[in-house]
Amino acid sequence: MPKSDTILKTEPLKMSTNEQDFVRALIEMYRSLPCLWKIKSKDYSNRYMKREAYEKLVAVYREYHPTETVDENIVRKKIQALRTVFKKEVNKVEKF
Repeated sequence: MPKSDTILKTEPLKMSTNEQDFVRALIEMYRSLPCLWKIKSKDYSNRYMKREAYEKLVAVYREYHPTETVDENIVRKKIQALRTVFKKEVNKVEKF
């Protein structure tokens, strides 16, 4: 089938309202902590600031998932997964 006839179909991500709220809250908190993602930030190299920032993200995670065991590594993996999914979606949009 030629590319022009191929339509990329993706199922929307089915998440509960609580999970959607959690992802939004996590992203908002992450955006408010440039020491974690803004390379040109003077605090980007400060590991103590980063540790405090990740503790804030862990607190957000625990707020929405109180029964789960959460630490900095789990939050890092969640952020990386969200960034990966975002980049894949951007690539799909740019492809067409």
